[in-house]
Amino acid sequence: MFQVARHTRTSAVVGYRSAAVTSAADWARGLRWDSIDGVVGCSADSAGLMAYTRCTTVQTLTSQSKEISVVISPTGQLVTSPETVIVYRTAPRPASPFYVN
Repeated sequence: MFQVARHTRTSAVVGYRSAAVTSAADWARGLRWDSIDGVVGCSADSAGLMAYTRCTTVQTLTSQSKEISVVISPTGQLVTSPETVIVYRTAPRPASPFYVN
């Protein structure tokens, strides 16, 4: 019974951590290009029963590309190792004056 309970808890932690990482990646992909540099820092968040701290850094690779790194560090009762997700973003292309709908 003890091992079943331990495996169930481990499975829950993995599921919540996966949800947090997926949410962080979707959040980073959805940022407007001109607001990316303003998201640097840490904030508290949660995924289901798992509370965590989300720390974001941004590195400018070129004038047209940036790397957003998000570290998910669980802080509540469901504790596991931190997880990092990296999202590469490129600047939107300007609209072509030659394209006609």
